Amino acid sequence: LGVDYAFHSPAVRRHGDELERLLGDLAPTAPTTRLLSSVDPEADPPVVDASYWGRNVRDAVLFWPVVDRLLEEKDAVVVEIGAHPVLTRPLLAALAHRDRTGPVVSSLARGRQAGTTLAESLATLYTHGVPVDWDAVHGPGRRYVELPPVPLEGTSYWLPGVRRPDRLAACR
Repeated sequence: LGVDYAFHSPAVRRHGDELERLLGDLAPTAPTTRLLSSVDPEADPPVVDASYWGRNVRDAVLFWPVVDRLLEEKDAVVVEIGAHPVLTRPLLAALAHRDRTGPVVSSLARGRQAGTTLAESLATLYTHGVPVDWDAVHGPGRRYVELPPVPLEGTSYWLPGVRRPDRLAACR
């Protein structure tokens, strides 16, 4: 990655050691969602204690072993959490390499409104069949209705062979 500072390297060892010391009283609980980690790709789940976060700062990122491990098992939905997406292309290449499918979306993008990026990512996930809790997105009490089709002289413009999820299923 093109960055102008050292991270995940011996150059920041003292910062990783300091973070580990400061987080010494951290009492992690088991994750409620499966967690695979680039700090410890073999652990399932990893223990995210003070030592883990110290290693996260000072040790090399082992991202590809954990991505490959996941894609070895199944297709994937990937949400890149960060200030700017830098892994979209490589993740799409990894999906293709393993002959897997799934969307790759980002949480934020430099120079774009956060709400717009999140809304577009949510829409992409939804169109790939990922269930969406619309009450959590828009607030409870909204009523969703099917819009009538636009009359196009009786011609269908859907792509043949493309599965379209039931868009109202999450609202029922």
